[in-house]
Amino acid sequence: MKGQRRDNNMPDYEEILDLDAACDLLRIHHRTMYTLLKEGKVPAVKIGGQWRFSKKELLNMFTPVKPGADTTTKPESNSGSSQA
Repeated sequence: MKGQRRDNNMPDYEEILDLDAACDLLRIHHRTMYTLLKEGKVPAVKIGGQWRFSKKELLNMFTPVKPGADTTTKPESNSGSSQA
């Protein structure tokens, strides 16, 4: 990263992006990103009123899916708990 020192003894942390950098990475407009965030389609965390994104997670959104793979999310079952 430009302008930052990197200590060779430090663990390799993933790159965290702000909104501008995430939009640049995905080549989308800010409004599109806000829509995706509102719909829960982009992994992000809001810290101090500002969105932060993991570059690794954003790129993983575009990992090819094997043909025939089940891409739907299944609701978690509560088989271990009982409610009365």
